[in-house]
Amino acid sequence: GPILAFIGDSMMTIDPVLAQGFTMAMESGASISRSVERALKMDSYSPAVLRRELEQRHTRRERRLLHLLRSTEIVERLAQPHGLAIVATYFVRPLMKLCPDGIKQSIFNYMMRYSLGLTGGERDSGTKQ
Repeated sequence: GPILAFIGDSMMTIDPVLAQGFTMAMESGASISRSVERALKMDSYSPAVLRRELEQRHTRRERRLLHLLRSTEIVERLAQPHGLAIVATYFVRPLMKLCPDGIKQSIFNYMMRYSLGLTGGERDSGTKQ
């Protein structure tokens, strides 16, 4: 049957706090291209092989999006608090000012790796598809 694959905001909208929407759309386009290339490398075209390849791609993209959405939520809650503005104003932000740059940098680096899906056992779920 027909196959329909979504990329960019049609797949899932992302809060712009980490400015990753365009990046995600480009990654999705590249991953679809790789999936189609892998499916067509077989001796003969098979819709079942293409469908299986695209389903696996979708699973990998979901994991990548989950990492990005979790990171976005953390950054948004720290930078743009809604109900906890008092906690952020009088606790989180002053604490961040007192925190040594080395610690802030390591936390930032971890968050970036996490948002890209490069931490833990899900390394394959990132941009390498």
